[in-house]
Amino acid sequence: MRQFGEMEKLQKEFGTEVAFIFVYTREAHPDNGPDSRAEAGATGGWRIKNNPVKINNHKNYEERVKAACELKSAGKQQWRVLVDDMDSSVQTAFGKLPNSAYLISPLGRVAGKWAWVGAEPIRARLKAEKSLKPWTVVDDRLLPLRACTPGSWLSYNVADRKEQVMFEQCSPQSVSRNGIKIELKAFESQDRAKPVTKTLKVKGVDLPCYVLTQDRVEAWVCLWLPGDGVAQVIEDGKPVRTLQDAGFEKGKSIINPYEPEKWKAK
Repeated sequence: MRQFGEMEKLQKEFGTEVAFIFVYTREAHPDNGPDSRAEAGATGGWRIKNNPVKINNHKNYEERVKAACELKSAGKQQWRVLVDDMDSSVQTAFGKLPNSAYLISPLGRVAGKWAWVGAEPIRARLKAEKSLKPWTVVDDRLLPLRACTPGSWLSYNVADRKEQVMFEQCSPQSVSRNGIKIELKAFESQDRAKPVTKTLKVKGVDLPCYVLTQDRVEAWVCLWLPGDGVAQVIEDGKPVRTLQDAGFEKGKSIINPYEPEKWKAK
């Protein structure tokens, strides 16, 4: 908990360029844990006497989410808090350490890692990075294809007919779309574009889009979508291709309004 103070200083200093994310996993010092560190499990914790924070080991995911919400309400409202699953998958994947930190660069590589959170070494690494702002599809128009998955699809209204785009083979080097192979070259440009954002409503869902304009043609790209993420194409002010549906698996749509009551009923 006390490391929050140091990290909040970093967030104030670099918050316009870096997204700070806290992953809440198994409680490091549960109030009902063992008194000895030697008795703690690989990703577990031990009890600290006179600890002002009283949180027991989480019995289920609902308790873990509740504890994370209480964490945010205790003066951490500016933090983006993600909650690890009960198998501690994220904590295990990143080395099982209880208080580690990672810096992911705008191009997706691990630019820095620390076994223990400390403001000064992290600050030094942040200052050493040439660019901290993430690249977007406005800069690299092939960016969505770099995370493409086989079997994903997009369905459109094109003039007076329907059209479906299928993504078959996907790799870091190339992507096949409706049988046409697209080579994915390394993105090396240092030029940054100013993003223009708009919202497109599809099946009752508001899709946030980047709008890319070239030669009086607008391509609306939504990073929520699979494949190249194209949601709409407008030529000379008239829509010529508009998204109707999309999915990552055949026959399964991902565009559905969020209905919390229906979700709870399940």
